[in-house]
Amino acid sequence: MIEEGILRLAGYAAQLRRVPRMGWLERGVGPCDAESVAEHGFGVAFWAMLIADQASPPVDMGHVLRLALLHDLAEAILGDISATSAALLGSAAKRAAERRALDVILQGLPLQAPYVEAWEEYNAAESIEARIVKDADRLDLLLTALRYEASGQQGLNDFWDRSHPDQFYTDVGRDLFRALRAERKAQT
Repeated sequence: MIEEGILRLAGYAAQLRRVPRMGWLERGVGPCDAESVAEHGFGVAFWAMLIADQASPPVDMGHVLRLALLHDLAEAILGDISATSAALLGSAAKRAAERRALDVILQGLPLQAPYVEAWEEYNAAESIEARIVKDADRLDLLLTALRYEASGQQGLNDFWDRSHPDQFYTDVGRDLFRALRAERKAQT
């Protein structure tokens, strides 16, 4: 039954509330304070909406939000793989594991193929909608780093050091990155 598949999928999505973002834990953010993948997913969806609302020509907002909600769904099974771990695994191995996890999560659902296509579109940054979500993903990471730093957390410089305006796909994303960086500078 379709209802069973949807309930199973919703259960996987709910599991993201319990999956911590490993990059924060690796840098000393306490386990009770570390952002979950679900919290990050909300942040990405919100940033993506804000960026998409400024897009010209207009973009498909429903598609933007679908990409944002699906982009980390595989982590419900796989867990969050930090940048440090991903570098050791290699991008091909990480992507293959995420794809297998996504196949398990979406198995048997009528929307499996379009959801997998959307996930692949995001990863390849194939469309303006995917590029908006890529920018939103990075902006949410940096805003979270900024908030942790404001509360006294040390050791987050590498998130900033690895981020540059030319990594953003959209003018809005670049402008927002510069604004976050300026806020960080004013904060220190």
